[in-house]
Amino acid sequence: MRTGLLFVVLLLTGACFAAPSGGGGDSSFEWVDMTPEALVGTWRDTRTGDGIEFLSDGDFYADNLTHLLNRDGASPSPGAGSGSWSIRKLAGHLDGPDASVSLYFDVDRGVPAASGNNLEVQRVQDEVQLVIYVGDPDLDHAVRYHRVEGTSIHRAQPGPPADVTRDQVIGEWLDQATGRSIIVDSDGSFHADDVSFLFRAPPFAFPSPAPGDGTWTIEHAAWDPTGPWSMLHLQFKNVAGGPLHFGSRPMPLYGQSPSLLLTNYTSDESINPRHVYTKRPGT
Repeated sequence: MRTGLLFVVLLLTGACFAAPSGGGGDSSFEWVDMTPEALVGTWRDTRTGDGIEFLSDGDFYADNLTHLLNRDGASPSPGAGSGSWSIRKLAGHLDGPDASVSLYFDVDRGVPAASGNNLEVQRVQDEVQLVIYVGDPDLDHAVRYHRVEGTSIHRAQPGPPADVTRDQVIGEWLDQATGRSIIVDSDGSFHADDVSFLFRAPPFAFPSPAPGDGTWTIEHAAWDPTGPWSMLHLQFKNVAGGPLHFGSRPMPLYGQSPSLLLTNYTSDESINPRHVYTKRPGT
């Protein structure tokens, strides 16, 4: 097991140690920083053939989730999935490099999802690899994604992200399809006629309509922490008439004022339909 003693040794040795043998060979590796520019593109495991494409707008598309969502060493059914990515510190190594690529799935093998996992960023023999361990890490079963040429997945988002101010999001937003509203108040609260489309994945699904309320902030996208203020982040207090203790949802903004679009996040509109809100003039 990776103990506290091992953690101290890693700090003293520059985090360089024997790489897992499953799919990677017997060599040393070190955790290294990842940047968005270096991540964007297609990565593939040469042994399994599994591939992941990372887009500059924060989406990723994986053609097989058998290993990406396999935490216990079992063999889940194969199939594609997609969602959003961000770059973070490794858990337990807050003083180390930005060597973790976090994956949040909103689509898992054709159904809505709310799950996630992380890839380690390792340098092995002068090559940067994205690595995920299957089952117990001590068993050295790893899938290693290598950078390859070519892309194959369409872009899902409706355009470049907006860069908004607080005043630009305050007001009443109307769903273009249903006419239902989200009211963003100047006191930091919000009230929505229906938020069921933000909670479609079991066990957190709500029937429509599910009114909701809570507080809001504007934030950077998780995959672009120094970029534009492009997210309206909703922290829920109540949904469908009852308190909610586990929920917050970012809603991306696109375009420029006065033609801003407020949407739910989706990486695949055929699975998670996109709801598009526009701001009511004069609010």
